[in-house]
Parts: sequence; structure tokens; C-alpha cells
Amino acid sequence: MPDPGDTPRQPGRYPGLDLICDGILHGTPFIYPAELEFSPAAA
Repeated sequence: MPDPGDTPRQPGRYPGLDLICDGILHGTPFIYPAELEFSPAAA
């Protein structure tokens, strides 16, 4: 894993972090795509 100080954070590098940031900044749901795949509600 790279040193946190060596590169700026770019969207797409850490999908889970993108999901959280989008939820905070844009009000989108905090649901990771894999959760939908294995959710009983998806069946």
C-alpha cells in the first residue's frame, strides 16, 4: 500500500472511500455494490 502522503486522493483509486465521500458530499446512499449483490432484498 502506498504511503498516504505520496499522492493526492483521486476518485476511483479507493471505491469504498469514493462511496463514503459521495454520500457525504452529494447525499447518495452508502451502499457498496457488493452489498446489493448478496442482499436478501436483491433476490
